[in-house]
Amino acid sequence: GLNLQISIILGVLAITVSPSGIIPVVQEYGGKGPLTQNLMAMVAIDNLIGIMLFDIILALFEGSAQGAANGSSLILIILLELLAAIAIGVVSGHVIVHFIKIKVENSQFLVILLGIILLNVGIANQFHLSAMLINIITGIVVTNLRNRSRTLSATIERVQLPIIVVYMTLAGARINLAVAATLALSGGVYIIGRLTGKVLGCYVLSGLSGLSKAVRKNIGLGLTPQAGITVGLSILAEQKIPEAQGIIIGIVLTGVIFFQVLGPIMVAKALKNTGEVTVNK
Repeated sequence: GLNLQISIILGVLAITVSPSGIIPVVQEYGGKGPLTQNLMAMVAIDNLIGIMLFDIILALFEGSAQGAANGSSLILIILLELLAAIAIGVVSGHVIVHFIKIKVENSQFLVILLGIILLNVGIANQFHLSAMLINIITGIVVTNLRNRSRTLSATIERVQLPIIVVYMTLAGARINLAVAATLALSGGVYIIGRLTGKVLGCYVLSGLSGLSKAVRKNIGLGLTPQAGITVGLSILAEQKIPEAQGIIIGIVLTGVIFFQVLGPIMVAKALKNTGEVTVNK
């Protein structure tokens, strides 16, 4: 079986979802209603929770491996790093909003956006912060401050495909085929466990918010797509956990292939089941 550290990391990675597998489907079907509203919110929330848990757990693993004696000081350092990442993300988001407000040309905005993202990554690397957390906070800030603007999403759509290709190439380059061949069962367990966890977990927890039974039964299906963020985190995990030896990426890519192919179909099914399709298909 898998060791405890790898199992915990896989459990955290299972939380993350792929916006690129959800948002286009919702737009294509003209999704409108409580399921759609909650799906769009949960995409950001799931990824935010997943990234924060990932950073906390990796830091705890590293601390224990280095023999950190004072657990409370380690936790304090982790919390400070998370707060610093959030603060930088908030500042970056406001900077991007400023450029949206002054309506710079699309080509210039793309350069500015990529510059801010790369600056965030550089700051994160320099101060041992989470680049993904910084940038997801940046996106959340921009979306909430300029929720009627498509400038950011339209710009990202122009570059997201090559970025995803790079992610997949980097992940594929780290796969040991000899190891991957032994991971079929683990990959299947990951897929079943994630699908079950999404459907049952969302059904139970969404009951606390007073959503209808139809929405509760389908919101988990709508959160199944998985891709870029998960792959990026799995690469980082293998850099930090030497024992992984291609195991994490092998299992995650199995899940990503499955959920990125069938996930959008599940999103469409969830929209149809709740009667939120407004475009005839």
